[in-house]
Amino acid sequence: MSKDRQETEARIVAAGFGVLAQAGLPGFGVNAVARAAGCDKKLIYRYFEGEEGLLAAMGAESGRAMAVALQGVLRDPVADYAALVARLLRALAAHLAEDALAREAARVALAAPEAAAAPFRAARAAVLREWFQRAKAETGLAAPEGADAAAVNAVLIAGVEALAVAGDYAGLSLRRDGARVGAALERLSSIHR
Repeated sequence: MSKDRQETEARIVAAGFGVLAQAGLPGFGVNAVARAAGCDKKLIYRYFEGEEGLLAAMGAESGRAMAVALQGVLRDPVADYAALVARLLRALAAHLAEDALAREAARVALAAPEAAAAPFRAARAAVLREWFQRAKAETGLAAPEGADAAAVNAVLIAGVEALAVAGDYAGLSLRRDGARVGAALERLSSIHR
């Protein structure tokens, strides 16, 4: 793939996120994204095979960004599984607080109709699944015996994402109240002890 094509694809994906952020799914479409990207809509069909393929590429990009944000989580040793999950949640919260595109991807994954949300959900789930597998392999830590860690972690992760999407919920903002949110995540993660 040529460098020009890669740059154009990246510009179109970024424009897609911009259109989603400004107009939501009702305003999202090939024409709107092409206008925002400053390109002919034929390129979207050629490179992504239309709106569905573009959403898939946007979902994949959101997964890549999440994977990058979570890379450093395993750098330092952790005491137990609860601390491991707390560290993951803090990194995810920081990623969502700092990255507007990550917040938009979380919004789509949480609230969009299934056809639009599916690529975002799948990419994010794959990143988290791989992260937990790598964490277990690298640290040897596992959830406490008899715990339904998958369900607990899903609820905690969904809570972080929902807080990011809400912007301000009950006077709490992920972006404004990072330390407070981090402390709450530590406490909630302690359920794994």
